[in-house]
Amino acid sequence: PPLLDNLQRMLLGKPLKPFVPQKEFISILGCGDGYGILSRGPWALEGRWVWRLKDWIDKTWMSMYRDLPEMEQRLPPPSEVAKSSGAAALEMLKHAPMRCGGCGSKVGATVLSRVMQTIDPPTRPEVLVGLESPDDAAVVQCPAGKALVQTVDFFRSFIDDPFVFGQVAVHHALSDCHAMGAEPVTALAMVVVPYGLEDKVENTLRQLMAGACKALKESKCAL
Repeated sequence: PPLLDNLQRMLLGKPLKPFVPQKEFISILGCGDGYGILSRGPWALEGRWVWRLKDWIDKTWMSMYRDLPEMEQRLPPPSEVAKSSGAAALEMLKHAPMRCGGCGSKVGATVLSRVMQTIDPPTRPEVLVGLESPDDAAVVQCPAGKALVQTVDFFRSFIDDPFVFGQVAVHHALSDCHAMGAEPVTALAMVVVPYGLEDKVENTLRQLMAGACKALKESKCAL
C-alpha cells in the first residue's frame, strides 16, 4: 500500500513515492427494503436490480473468507525498518504473537481478561450492565431528578511508573466533574500501552489499571 511504503521510506531516509488517488468511485447504497441506489460522480441509478447487484457483490466478497486453506506456520521476512533497528528488535519480533488490529487496535482479549481478573474494579448500584457481565456497551441508570454530566480526558504519560500514572489520570479526569459540582458515578477507561512482548504489555496494563482503580475507589466511582 502507498501509505505503508512511504512511511517505511521516510523512516529509512529514502525519497517518497508520489500517489494520486482516484477522484471518483462507484457507491451502492442498500435501502433495506430490497431497493438500492448506485452512484458514480454526478450519475445515479436506482431500482431493485441495484439491491440484487449489491447483494451479489457482498456475498462474493464474503465467500473469499470462508473455507480458507490451512496457513503455513512461518514467520514473514523482516522489513527493512526492522532490520535497521538492530538484532534486539529482530529477536523480539520472533517471539511476538500476531498483533490484534480490531476496533481501536486493542490488546488481545486474553491479556485484557487476565488483567481485569486481578484488579478488582469498583462498581455501583447505578451500573446495570458493567464488568460483572460484560457486553458491547455499559448500561447506567440515571436517578430521577438528576442531570447527567459527561466529560472526556486523554493525555500521554509523563512518568515511568504506570501505577502512579493511572492514579494521576483518574484524578485529572475527575477534577472536571468536581469543577462542575458533579458526583463521579461511572468512568470509561481508554488506555494506550506501547507495543511489545505480551507479558510486558500485560504487566504495564495491569499496573496502570490497578492505579486507576485505586483512585476510582477513593472517589466511589465505578469502572
